[in-house]
Amino acid sequence: MTESLLDPKTVSVVSPAERTEPAVKFSRTTESDVSELFRGGMFLSARYGLGVVLSVGNMFVMTRWIGPHSYGVFITAIGLVTFFCNVIARRSRYIPDTP
Repeated sequence: MTESLLDPKTVSVVSPAERTEPAVKFSRTTESDVSELFRGGMFLSARYGLGVVLSVGNMFVMTRWIGPHSYGVFITAIGLVTFFCNVIARRSRYIPDTP
Protein backbone atom coordinates (compact mmCIF):
# COMPACT_ATOMS: atom_id res chain seq x y z
CA MET A 1 0.00 0.00 0.00
CA THR A 2 1.41 3.41 -0.96
CA GLU A 3 1.30 6.45 1.28
CA SER A 4 -0.71 9.45 0.19
CA LEU A 5 1.04 12.76 -0.38
CA LEU A 6 -1.52 14.40 1.89
CA ASP A 7 -1.05 11.91 4.69
CA PRO A 8 -0.48 13.89 7.93
CA LYS A 9 2.43 11.62 8.82
CA THR A 10 4.36 12.55 5.67
CA VAL A 11 3.51 16.27 5.40
CA SER A 12 5.71 18.67 7.32
CA VAL A 13 4.87 22.33 7.72
CA VAL A 14 7.81 24.71 8.00
CA SER A 15 7.34 28.37 8.81
CA PRO A 16 9.13 30.88 6.56
CA ALA A 17 11.42 31.87 9.44
CA GLU A 18 12.62 28.26 9.82
CA ARG A 19 13.17 27.70 6.09
CA THR A 20 16.82 27.31 5.14
CA GLU A 21 16.47 27.13 1.35
CA PRO A 22 14.35 29.19 -1.04
CA ALA A 23 10.79 28.02 -1.64
CA VAL A 24 11.23 28.28 -5.41
CA LYS A 25 14.40 27.48 -7.29
CA PHE A 26 14.96 29.29 -10.57
CA SER A 27 17.13 27.98 -13.35
CA ARG A 28 19.61 30.20 -15.12
CA THR A 29 18.40 32.08 -18.18
CA THR A 30 20.04 30.87 -21.35
CA GLU A 31 20.52 32.65 -24.66
CA SER A 32 17.85 30.46 -26.29
CA ASP A 33 15.35 31.52 -23.60
CA VAL A 34 16.04 35.19 -24.33
CA SER A 35 15.74 34.71 -28.10
CA GLU A 36 12.48 32.79 -27.66
CA LEU A 37 11.12 35.54 -25.43
CA PHE A 38 12.16 38.21 -27.95
CA ARG A 39 10.65 36.26 -30.85
CA GLY A 40 7.37 35.83 -28.96
CA GLY A 41 7.29 39.54 -28.09
CA MET A 42 7.88 40.50 -31.69
CA PHE A 43 5.11 38.16 -32.83
CA LEU A 44 2.63 39.69 -30.38
CA SER A 45 3.65 43.22 -31.35
CA ALA A 46 3.25 42.45 -35.05
CA ARG A 47 -0.14 40.87 -34.44
CA TYR A 48 -1.31 43.89 -32.43
CA GLY A 49 0.00 46.30 -35.09
CA LEU A 50 -1.78 44.37 -37.84
CA GLY A 51 -5.01 44.58 -35.84
CA VAL A 52 -4.64 48.36 -35.50
CA VAL A 53 -3.97 48.77 -39.24
CA LEU A 54 -7.00 46.62 -40.10
CA SER A 55 -9.22 48.60 -37.71
CA VAL A 56 -8.17 51.94 -39.20
CA GLY A 57 -8.63 50.56 -42.72
CA ASN A 58 -12.07 49.27 -41.77
CA MET A 59 -12.99 52.73 -40.47
CA PHE A 60 -12.08 54.36 -43.79
CA VAL A 61 -13.90 51.71 -45.87
CA MET A 62 -17.06 51.90 -43.74
CA THR A 63 -17.06 55.71 -43.85
CA ARG A 64 -16.69 55.70 -47.62
CA TRP A 65 -19.29 52.96 -48.10
CA ILE A 66 -22.16 54.21 -45.88
CA GLY A 67 -21.28 57.91 -45.70
CA PRO A 68 -19.99 60.06 -42.85
CA HIS A 69 -23.38 60.76 -41.24
CA SER A 70 -24.48 57.11 -41.19
CA TYR A 71 -21.05 56.04 -39.97
CA GLY A 72 -21.33 58.55 -37.10
CA VAL A 73 -24.72 57.11 -36.12
CA PHE A 74 -23.30 53.58 -36.35
CA ILE A 75 -20.29 54.40 -34.15
CA THR A 76 -22.49 56.23 -31.63
CA ALA A 77 -24.76 53.19 -31.34
CA ILE A 78 -21.80 50.84 -30.97
CA GLY A 79 -20.25 53.10 -28.33
CA LEU A 80 -23.47 53.32 -26.29
CA VAL A 81 -24.06 49.56 -26.39
CA THR A 82 -20.45 48.89 -25.36
CA PHE A 83 -20.64 51.43 -22.54
CA PHE A 84 -23.86 50.05 -21.08
CA CYS A 85 -22.67 46.44 -21.41
CA ASN A 86 -19.53 47.33 -19.44
CA VAL A 87 -21.59 49.11 -16.77
CA ILE A 88 -23.88 46.09 -16.41
CA ALA A 89 -20.94 43.67 -16.34
CA ARG A 90 -19.16 45.67 -13.63
CA ARG A 91 -22.30 46.02 -11.51
CA SER A 92 -23.04 42.30 -11.73
CA ARG A 93 -19.72 41.52 -10.01
CA TYR A 94 -20.87 43.31 -6.86
CA ILE A 95 -24.41 41.93 -6.72
CA PRO A 96 -24.44 38.73 -4.69
CA ASP A 97 -26.20 35.72 -6.13
CA THR A 98 -29.43 35.10 -4.25
CA PRO A 99 -31.33 31.84 -4.55
